[in-house]
Amino acid sequence: MTRLLRVLLVDPNFVVRRTVAGAARDLQLAEVDETASVDGAGALLQAHAYDVLLIDIDADGEALRWLEQVQRAGRLPPVIAMSAAPQAALVMALREVGVTQLLCKPFRIKDLLQRLPRPAGAAADASAPPATLAG
Repeated sequence: MTRLLRVLLVDPNFVVRRTVAGAARDLQLAEVDETASVDGAGALLQAHAYDVLLIDIDADGEALRWLEQVQRAGRLPPVIAMSAAPQAALVMALREVGVTQLLCKPFRIKDLLQRLPRPAGAAADASAPPATLAG
């Protein structure tokens, strides 16, 4: 049996959190812990090991500052960032903290779920290469 991914989902929007978490659980792709804030995420990240972090990058920069702190502490799992307004400066800042994937809001849940890393032994869906920030 393949181990499910452990995902930390950080998004202030309740509907986004419930939809993404519910779809990942229903499709047996991941165990999802969810929180509305980086404060909640910090506590969860200290208590658990995650395979991936899905995080909404807010306009005020709080999420980006938090990612920088977690990266400096050496506790940052692979990150898929989500943003409604991905400007060039944001993309560069995300690269600097090691974020390799950015998903523009609004997005289809299928697009997000296809970007989740595959656990060892799971077949990858070659029809949906992830969008990356590498350039």
